[in-house]
Amino acid sequence: MTLFQRCLRFLNVLAAAYLLVFIPFQIGASADEVGLDVYFFYSDTCPHCARQDPLMKDIDQHNEDVDVHFLEVSRNPQV
Repeated sequence: MTLFQRCLRFLNVLAAAYLLVFIPFQIGASADEVGLDVYFFYSDTCPHCARQDPLMKDIDQHNEDVDVHFLEVSRNPQV
């Protein structure tokens, strides 16, 4: 292995270590400070929406930092 390849491997390991150690703490700090609002626009006649609905309800119930807003659009087109 040449010196250049060794230096390149070292830089790759260093970059990976930075991503694994420092980035999660930065993401976690900002997520703790601010809640997340999710707006779920759906239609009662949409089969794709019907499949997504249980997941959105589960996210809303089990994540106290996430607030899911359910907005039915076929009855309320102005939404």
